[in-house]
Amino acid sequence: EFLPVMVPIWVVTTLTGRWQAAAAAAAMGTDLAGVRRAQRAFRKKEVPEDAEGRRVLGAYLAYSRERRARRGTFVCAWIVLGLLCAGVLVLFLLDGDVPAALLTAAVGLGMALAL
Repeated sequence: EFLPVMVPIWVVTTLTGRWQAAAAAAAMGTDLAGVRRAQRAFRKKEVPEDAEGRRVLGAYLAYSRERRARRGTFVCAWIVLGLLCAGVLVLFLLDGDVPAALLTAAVGLGMALAL
């Protein structure tokens, strides 16, 4: 009974992540692999050796700054994820499944902090 409830959450977060990466790729003029390379270089504080890698990393930094400047995007995502996790949490608590409720709360909090 735990898996059927968590699968929709996993699907929504996976599709949301792919949608955000595709939006970043379109804004940066690259593909999803370029976005992932730029994200990895940013996290590891590396500077790519090739000119294309540096261009994509610079575009990723500009895109990230612009996205952070638009706080409405984050608020909307927090509201949607919060409502989704709160609904699942209430269902688990009504069912009496406390471990699943705690796991759902932890996953929801982790997703909220990751935004």
